[in-house]
Amino acid sequence: MTWDASGTPRRLQEPDGYPESRVEDINNQHVATGTAADRAGDSWAVRRDRDGRPTFLERPPGSIRSFATGINDSGEVIGDSEHRPRYRSRAIWR
Repeated sequence: MTWDASGTPRRLQEPDGYPESRVEDINNQHVATGTAADRAGDSWAVRRDRDGRPTFLERPPGSIRSFATGINDSGEVIGDSEHRPRYRSRAIWR
């Protein structure tokens, strides 16, 4: 859930083709971040503007999945990316 420009709470819609999503954090500009996954379990870090519209964040080179876990008040997103063979690294989106 987020709040629109008038302060009314809004339920976030799932991005097309990604039936599972979650929000992990929201900043003081009402920009949210989290993860969206498709039916095959492929996941992407996602930023949502204050109206709930999702933007998929570019994955770091060589990664196969990404997960956003936090956003600061400047809009920088932090999370993890998963690589093959299985290991994770920290990712920051600006």
